[in-house]
Amino acid sequence: MIITIRRASYRIYNTEKKYYENDSFEDSEYVPDIAKLNEYDISDLTNAIGQLEDKYKAVITYFYYYVHNANETADLMGISRNTVYKYLRKAEAILLEKLRGANYERK
Repeated sequence: MIITIRRASYRIYNTEKKYYENDSFEDSEYVPDIAKLNEYDISDLTNAIGQLEDKYKAVITYFYYYVHNANETADLMGISRNTVYKYLRKAEAILLEKLRGANYERK
């Protein structure tokens, strides 16, 4: 699941990057280190997703779990396609931060 999310995140990041040049999440710090992602436990990811705000949980669920594209997800949530990508990137950033915290707590 982590590998799938990581690959999808990179795909989103790379294919939609041109639309978000002025976005605050375009920092090089945002792109997770692949070696670090493999250290996370699935239960940590599940707990972190459970702690997200509803809008972030919904976009993660529609986009990754049900494999809807951005347009379908936007229609289901009643938001724009750009907002879907903003929510995804924000949710991924929050998850990465939570997973880093959970990983440090286990050690």
